[in-house]
Amino acid sequence: MNQCEFREKGYYLSKQLLSAEWVKIIKGFLTQELPLCLEKVQKEVPIADWSCWGSALQNWLIEKDLSQLSGEIRNVLCGHFRLETRLNPILTTICQQRFLIDTVRALLGEGFLCLHMPPVARFILPNNPFSRVPAHQDIQYNSFLGHFLTAWVPLVPIDDKCGGVLVYEGRPEGVLSASDPGGPFWLPKTDPQDREVRVLSMQPGDVLFLDPYILHESAPNRAEFARLSLDYRFFLRREKAQKHYMEVDTLQLVSPDQEAAP
Repeated sequence: MNQCEFREKGYYLSKQLLSAEWVKIIKGFLTQELPLCLEKVQKEVPIADWSCWGSALQNWLIEKDLSQLSGEIRNVLCGHFRLETRLNPILTTICQQRFLIDTVRALLGEGFLCLHMPPVARFILPNNPFSRVPAHQDIQYNSFLGHFLTAWVPLVPIDDKCGGVLVYEGRPEGVLSASDPGGPFWLPKTDPQDREVRVLSMQPGDVLFLDPYILHESAPNRAEFARLSLDYRFFLRREKAQKHYMEVDTLQLVSPDQEAAP
C-alpha cells in the first residue's frame, strides 16, 4: 500500500513487521511493570484482585469523587502504564526496527522523521469498562501534532475474545464533532453514523497504522489476561517543537524549548 492509498483508506495492517525477539523483550518488560502500576493504584483505590477490576472499580466509583484522585492514578485506572514506564528507553528501540521505520517513511512521505514522546503504553485488564476508548479520531487527542500517523502495536494475540481496535470504514475529510457526553476518562464519543465497522485480528509482530482522521475505538477485553499494547505517533519535523519528540535517525530527544536543527 502506498501513501495515496493509505490516505484514502485511512488505515493499513502490516503483518509480522516487528521481530519476534523485540516483541518478546518489550512484552516481558511491560509484564514486569504491570504490578508496579497496580500497587500504586491500590494505595488510593482498595481493589486487591485485578481479575475483578472492572466491577469492583465501578462499585467504588459510585461513591467517590474522581477529582480527589491524582492525574497519574486516573491514567492507570483507564489502562495507561505509569509515566516512568513510558519514559524507559527500551520502548524507543522501536526506532531500530527497520521494516517498521521503512513502512512509516513510505506512508508519511519524504522528510525528517520524528517520534512523539513518550510513547503510549497500555494494559487493558479483563472487563475494565473504563479502559475502552470511545469512537474517536486520533487528531482529536493530538491536534498539536498536525499531520501524523499512529502505529498500534499489540503484544498479545488479538481475537474476538481479547479485542483490539475497531476501525470504521470511510476516512472522514476533517475533524468530526463529538455526539455523546464525555465520561470521566475520555473525550466524548464521536458518532460513527452509518459507517461499517471492521474487526481486525492480529498477532504479536503485526502493526496497525492509523491516519489521524480515521474513526476507531477500543474493543472490550473478555480474555483472562491483560491486553498489552503500544501506540507510537510518527510525524515529519517542523520548525519548532510543541511537545517532546525523538529524532528517529539520531535518537536525540528534543524538548519544546529547543529549536529544531537545520
